[in-house]
Amino acid sequence: MYQTLHLLQVDTKMPIIPNPSDMTRISPERHPTRCQPLFFEMDILADRFSALAPAGGHLSLINLTLLRALVEQGECLEFLTSLLSPDETRVFAGFTFPKRTVEWLGGRLTAKHSLCRLATAE
Repeated sequence: MYQTLHLLQVDTKMPIIPNPSDMTRISPERHPTRCQPLFFEMDILADRFSALAPAGGHLSLINLTLLRALVEQGECLEFLTSLLSPDETRVFAGFTFPKRTVEWLGGRLTAKHSLCRLATAE
């Protein structure tokens, strides 16, 4: 059995995220109390491992065990998904396996966390 390899030509002039405002949302001023430990720990982990980030960059990490527990709570899940853009919300709704759902959401949250840290550092 053979597989065909398709090569894609990448347009280097096209940005990776065409419109960043479509991919991020402003974080609400208040988080549900149950979600606060997640964001607090993200800040601690980011500071602890900041030496691993490239110069001028920021590193964000998330505790997937803690995120998994929060996703199982209605109030926290509603809040966490409110941080997603409409396109991200559609992708999130399409996952059927809990492990993949948590990993994907964790990736989006860490990307947004890193972007926020980068924006506030300037």
